[in-house]
Amino acid sequence: MHQKLQDAGLTRRFCNSFKDNRREYIMDPITNLVVRDYERFRLQTAQYNHGGLYTDGENFYALIGDAADTRESPDSLIDTYNHYRTVTVPPAIIISELNESLEKIPTRGQLEIINHKGESFLYDEVTNYLNRYVPKKYQPFHFDYSFATQEFELITRTPLSLEDKEEIELTLSSIGFDGYKYIFSHNETIPDYPGKTTLQPNRKDNLILSASSFIKKQFTKPMLELYEEDEEFWLENRHSVFTGDNNLKREDYLPESFLGSETRCFIDASVFPRDNLRIYLSLYEIVIIALPFNMEPEQFYTMLRIEAFEFKELIKRKRLLFVIPQNLSRYSQRLLLEIINTRPESVIFSRRLTAASLEKIQEKSQLLGKTFSSDEQYQFLHLCYKSKNRWLEIIANSLAKQWEVGPQLIERDGAVSVYYMGASTLAVNTLKEREKDFTLELSSAAISLEYSLGLGAHHLPFDQPEYSEIKACEIISNFYNGFNAKKNFFCVNQR
Repeated sequence: MHQKLQDAGLTRRFCNSFKDNRREYIMDPITNLVVRDYERFRLQTAQYNHGGLYTDGENFYALIGDAADTRESPDSLIDTYNHYRTVTVPPAIIISELNESLEKIPTRGQLEIINHKGESFLYDEVTNYLNRYVPKKYQPFHFDYSFATQEFELITRTPLSLEDKEEIELTLSSIGFDGYKYIFSHNETIPDYPGKTTLQPNRKDNLILSASSFIKKQFTKPMLELYEEDEEFWLENRHSVFTGDNNLKREDYLPESFLGSETRCFIDASVFPRDNLRIYLSLYEIVIIALPFNMEPEQFYTMLRIEAFEFKELIKRKRLLFVIPQNLSRYSQRLLLEIINTRPESVIFSRRLTAASLEKIQEKSQLLGKTFSSDEQYQFLHLCYKSKNRWLEIIANSLAKQWEVGPQLIERDGAVSVYYMGASTLAVNTLKEREKDFTLELSSAAISLEYSLGLGAHHLPFDQPEYSEIKACEIISNFYNGFNAKKNFFCVNQR
């Protein structure tokens, strides 16, 4: 079994012998957490000469070669480390000189970061995460895992064969839960999942993309099949999406109905109202719309100033396409059914939109939107700080924030969190350097603009006398396409 795990390349366990050969050190779940905390700390303090994470078998040590020479006091560095340390996880002791008896602990590689090795989850997050990846034939299940005992228990409704257990172990190892002792049992009384989710107003977890197992009784079969296809697409392609190494393009992520040479525009109706669809149709051959939240068909037709029969005819003629960037429960099921029953290939869900948007961000920037190994991240940031160039330092600060949590947010929330790995963080920090804080405006504008990049469509930002996204979108766009030195692109309120 262990050889099978190694051959599959899905587990990153390592084993180092101490120099006295008296015992063997194995990467266990607690060590994985310590490594993750150390990496977060290292990203945010990349101006220092970090020498790595070490252990003597009992304690952990973070080597900072210039710790004694920094302008910050040792206590200040410890406070910074504790700020990024997970509660109950053992701290690393900061040292400035290396003892030869210490053994170095490797940091995470690119795939380990994508697989969320060592990540800590809230209960709702990990429940959703596991039910997306553990094959449906083993659901419903109960689970429990403990850092203290290093055990992961999975309770299924029916007994598991040896082959079933091996498949589940491979799955758990491939999504970051390696290093545990897996325990399997069964309980025939485990009930079916409710199959419905209820969103409460003003809750952050409303953004989490529900596993299809949790909504199978809430939506119709045609809708659920499309959602499950989107979910399966992500399971198969997430490594390629984050690494950008397989030369996959927008054409590989979007269905044929979203490709082609026709002129197209994108309008985001998620929050801001959009009116008079005929104006857009007179200018473009295809109009792509991000559907509004909880808006019934009648309201939607009224907003766009069209009749129901016109709406269906435009879909049939391939003039209208739609994207669903967020949790499916946030949208009108009646409106979705109208679209899917008319032409199911006219809709894509969050994961494909995520992949297409990240691919275009990567293509335009060659840096943003990608996941690198922990050491590569630190080395790049450290060089930026060593340059003593203020603008490179701003880039480093922005990338440190992105790399710290970006892949996890996108894994959890899908397309709505793509902006976090795009240009908005860089734009926000650049304006803060000028003592202007437009975090909300720039982040909001970046979401729809980066969707349009992935969709290959002209972006039409919201523009009304009381509020306009145009200037914020210009700023984000110019971080991708370059600035005109003769224009002032840093005044968000300028129309």
